[in-house]
Amino acid sequence: MKRVNIIIFCFLSTLYSAAQADGSATATMHVTLEVLKSCTLQANDLNFASHGSDESSEINATAQLSVLCTNGTPYTLSAASSDSGTDGTFWLKPEDSTTGAQTIAYKLYADESQATPVNASGGIEGTGTGEAQSETIYGVIKAGALTKAKAGLYSDNVTLNLVY
Repeated sequence: MKRVNIIIFCFLSTLYSAAQADGSATATMHVTLEVLKSCTLQANDLNFASHGSDESSEINATAQLSVLCTNGTPYTLSAASSDSGTDGTFWLKPEDSTTGAQTIAYKLYADESQATPVNASGGIEGTGTGEAQSETIYGVIKAGALTKAKAGLYSDNVTLNLVY
């Protein structure tokens, strides 16, 4: 019984001490966060595959892009290479320059109907969702463009620029 009385006394003493505190204080803390606009771009290669110089129809190929931008961030994707023309023409160059082969013209588009060219002025436009968005670039070599082409590999390096 003595033990119970001691425990009760200690408990009541603690409560009394807390009630006799000199005071308390409060403060307001302001919390902030700034979400910055950002985008990332990934691109697969565009491969026109293999064709004979007697290919008489238009040659088409596609490349998949992945665009990830902050939600609500508008973006424009453009494309350029070291020798792309002002009209949006790009040039496949022979990988073996000793063959005397000529270049092969091609164009890039944002749509399969070839209504929106992708060039140094722009092409693909969108608004970020905060999640990866899939875009497609359509490559086109005009019909008959291979008639004077020499056999061999042709390539070009295109820089894709995402402005946001």
